[in-house]
Amino acid sequence: MGKKIKILITGSSGFIGTHLVEIALQQQFEIYAMVRKSSNTKYLENANIVYGDINNAQSLFSIFSDFNENNVTIDYVIHTAALTKSNSKKDFFATNYHGTENLINALKKFNIIPKKIIFISSLAASGPVKAKDQIKVSHQNPITLYGQSKLQAEQLIKNSGLAYIIIRPTAVYGPGEKDLYTVFKFINKNINPVLGNHKQELTFIYVRDLVRLILRATISEVKNEIYFASDGKIYDKHAFSIAISNALNKKPVNIKFPLAIVRIVAFFSQYISAITGKTSPLNLEKYNELVAESWNCEMTKTTHHFQFQAKHDLETGVKKTAEWYKQNKWI
Repeated sequence: MGKKIKILITGSSGFIGTHLVEIALQQQFEIYAMVRKSSNTKYLENANIVYGDINNAQSLFSIFSDFNENNVTIDYVIHTAALTKSNSKKDFFATNYHGTENLINALKKFNIIPKKIIFISSLAASGPVKAKDQIKVSHQNPITLYGQSKLQAEQLIKNSGLAYIIIRPTAVYGPGEKDLYTVFKFINKNINPVLGNHKQELTFIYVRDLVRLILRATISEVKNEIYFASDGKIYDKHAFSIAISNALNKKPVNIKFPLAIVRIVAFFSQYISAITGKTSPLNLEKYNELVAESWNCEMTKTTHHFQFQAKHDLETGVKKTAEWYKQNKWI
């Protein structure tokens, strides 16, 4: 039997990270799962747990110093750790930008140079486009602080001197996801909030499909490229709630909220969040995302380079997600 490929995964206890670790282990990779000491490691059985925080450079030094002392050679690094919600530009950049900077510096300091670093960015780094248009890799107009922090972190990766692949997933859903899960909760109560009557072109990807793509890209010969990740389909703004309604066998009442009202609520939610320090699910940046015309991203390059085809469309992926939520008593 050949030597196992060793992969260090940051953010291993997160939504994408837990699925990534599980499938990577199934594919016989040797996984070093980086987590903070406060993290839940329930889903990381059979991985090598290493305790570190990308916001704490010294903790990374400790990990890589131990690797050197124990002759651990890391073949690939998959960097999924990120902050996705905050009221503060400083917080977003502290984790998504400076945390990435800390990781790169630590790898170089201890001469742990992987064959490739795979950076999990976001479609938010590109930003939306007008209806009937398509987001290209060259499109860089993020409309949120999160997207801005991811885009600037991408630049760090590109300038690091390390071989890299950057993946920009669209909206990711699946078992264990907590943001889009809110829609499942509403529809399970037979309520479907409809925000505005504008049209939108949306894209999604089921988490297990994303993970398969990440691992395929990791061990490929491709390097120094940027890719989008979606299931390859375009959906209207009602498709997600319809898929959930079908999966839960519900017929929810549509409650419509005019965009003017939504914007006012977003404004006051953001104001209250700034005072309380608690992140609101609706703020002005989220509002801008909700009214954006199109999140349709160009997938030809991804499909061609990795022979990638999603196994789940929205209906099949949402059905599996709903089953998981029910089995785990989330709904």
